[in-house]
Amino acid sequence: LIYAVSATALIISFMTLLSCAAFYAPAAAEEIAQVGKDLFTSLKTYPLGTMRHSVRRLFLTVLPVGLAAWFPSALLLKAGYGEFGLPMLLQACYLPTAAFALSLLTIYVFKKGMKYYAVNGSPRYSGFGHR
Repeated sequence: LIYAVSATALIISFMTLLSCAAFYAPAAAEEIAQVGKDLFTSLKTYPLGTMRHSVRRLFLTVLPVGLAAWFPSALLLKAGYGEFGLPMLLQACYLPTAAFALSLLTIYVFKKGMKYYAVNGSPRYSGFGHR
């Protein structure tokens, strides 16, 4: 249950963080949330266990696609083989911690973007309506 909530928070935070680009460039970032969603739906099926360590690290940190599906599954498989100890417990805390940290970063960036947008607005929209 903790991993399901954490993975959901991670995906929503990542997509919201991408969408915050619309505060600064509304015309260029109109469809960026769909790109983020497509990133998760297309890459979540790739098995990261067979990839090189550097690629795996990329998908677990910068593009947290691996944290939503592969990482919890890998931990459950290790626990099923009886490899549960202190290092495994520390690894098990990675997803909830990463989801919490990304959520905090997203809240900060969203608030900063709202303040920027409130002051500067967008030249794309006029006072009498869209375009």
